[in-house]
Amino acid sequence: MSGEHETHLVDYARSILAGGGVVLIAGHSGSGRTTLLRRIAEAAAAAGAIVNTVTVDATTSAAAISALCTLRSEVLAIDDLDCTDPIPALMANDDGTAILATCHAHDARTAVGHLIDRSHHQGVSERAAQRLVYTHVDLVLVTGRRDTTAIAPTTEPEVSIVSAHLVDDTTLVPVYVAGPDGDHLTLPATDTGGARR
Repeated sequence: MSGEHETHLVDYARSILAGGGVVLIAGHSGSGRTTLLRRIAEAAAAAGAIVNTVTVDATTSAAAISALCTLRSEVLAIDDLDCTDPIPALMANDDGTAILATCHAHDARTAVGHLIDRSHHQGVSERAAQRLVYTHVDLVLVTGRRDTTAIAPTTEPEVSIVSAHLVDDTTLVPVYVAGPDGDHLTLPATDTGGARR
C-alpha cells in the first residue's frame, strides 16, 4: 500500500478513537495486525491520549477484561479481543473509552462475526449480540501481506492494510481496497473525525 493511503487510514482511525469510537483490526496470523495496533496506539498517545494496551488469550476472563476497562484511559488497546468476552470492552466504550482491538479474521465481515459469536456465547441473544457489535464498531481495518516481488524480487512481502470498511447500521461499507490494478481510497471528509457518537 502506498505510504500516503496508509497515513490517511491511520490518521482516520486515530480520529475515530479521539471521538470515542471503536476501531477493529483484522488479519490472519503474521499479517501485521498487532504491529498496526501498536502504530495507531502510539499515534493516539502522541496526540495526547492516555492509552492502555493489553494482550488477552483464551484464558482471560470477563472479570479481568472488566477490570482492565475500569483503568483510567481514553483509549483501551486490546490485542486479540476475539479470544475473550468482548462485552466489557464494548460497554466501556459506552462510558467514553475508545477501543482499539485486533481480531483473528481474514476479512471485515468475519471479524465482526467473531465478536458477535463471542458476545452470543456470553448469554445474550443473537439479535442483541449483533446490535451490540454493529452499534459500537466504527471502522474495520484488514491487514495482510502484499507481494512486492514484482518490484524487487528479493524483497519480503510488505505488511500493510489491504482493506478498510466503515460500519453503517449492519452494513460494512468499503472505503479502501488494495488491488493489483491500484488502490482505491474513499474516506469520508469530516472535521470532527469518524466516530458515530
